[in-house]
Amino acid sequence: MGAYQNDGYQQHQWAYRNDMYPMSNGLQEPPAYKNDLYGSHDGHLSSEDEIVKIARDNLKRDNELIIQTVAAVGTYIQTYYIKRPRKEVPETGIQWVQRTLADPIDCYDMFRVHRPVFNRLHNLLVSSYGLKSKAKMNSVEALGMFLWIVGAPQSVRQAKNRFTRSLESISRNFDRVLSSVLKLAKDVIKPKDPTFSTVHPVLENPDFWPHFNDCIGAIDGTHVKLVVPKSKVVPHLCRHKYTSQNVLAVCDFDMRFTFVLSGWPGSVHDMTVFKDATRRYANKFPHPPPGDILSLSFLNITQICVLFYLTIGLFFCRKILLC
Repeated sequence: MGAYQNDGYQQHQWAYRNDMYPMSNGLQEPPAYKNDLYGSHDGHLSSEDEIVKIARDNLKRDNELIIQTVAAVGTYIQTYYIKRPRKEVPETGIQWVQRTLADPIDCYDMFRVHRPVFNRLHNLLVSSYGLKSKAKMNSVEALGMFLWIVGAPQSVRQAKNRFTRSLESISRNFDRVLSSVLKLAKDVIKPKDPTFSTVHPVLENPDFWPHFNDCIGAIDGTHVKLVVPKSKVVPHLCRHKYTSQNVLAVCDFDMRFTFVLSGWPGSVHDMTVFKDATRRYANKFPHPPPGDILSLSFLNITQICVLFYLTIGLFFCRKILLC
């Protein structure tokens, strides 16, 4: 019975193929490009198991494609359509800032400034440097968040948890306050008297006169830690084996900054930063009083530095010989 059915099936399939592919010589045989489906190149039919195998492979590929499509659609819906419920917290960001400002110790510990300084800075930024309240965050909370981040420092994700805001809101409002502070820096970080026409009272002390005659302040460099992409780690590695920026700063005898240059990677030498400050920012770099000895040209500055280090070296050599 099985053999009869198999023969009948083959005869029916052969007849069907003869109708589709007739040949002029009377021999009915499928074209060569159909051999991969119906059999080998000799014209004989494939077994039923091979046909079933091909069908199963096609069905398997279709199922895999459907699974991948469903997974991609699910990921898209979960990312862009399904939002996490709003987090209910007992204290909002503005409530935390107000509570912190009410306590003098907590205010200085969290914001690194006292309450009167916070209020003065806030009023100054609002009135003169474009800091404004927004619908979802007022200026007081934005300034408190900014000082809290830069004071510790704290990460953006820590601020997200502290102020119960999204990462986008934290980043956007931080940049908003930073822009106002940078505008303020242009008016604050500069010499009180750009011509240095008078001698500071500190220099009139006999302990400093005449050793610091014509001195206008102190200059030094510092390394500020920062996080950079992997492609920029090597240039920013300083001698202390961490990524940083080499920042040059100048201050006067009242401990006020008169010039700051940042942006150089930590691997750069201090003299490179100093050259950049005196050349590219010559109009803003504090100039010493004009005279026959001191000049802002790099050659004279180099000569003064060499004489200074030679003097120090001779001093220590003399101390060693005397000992």
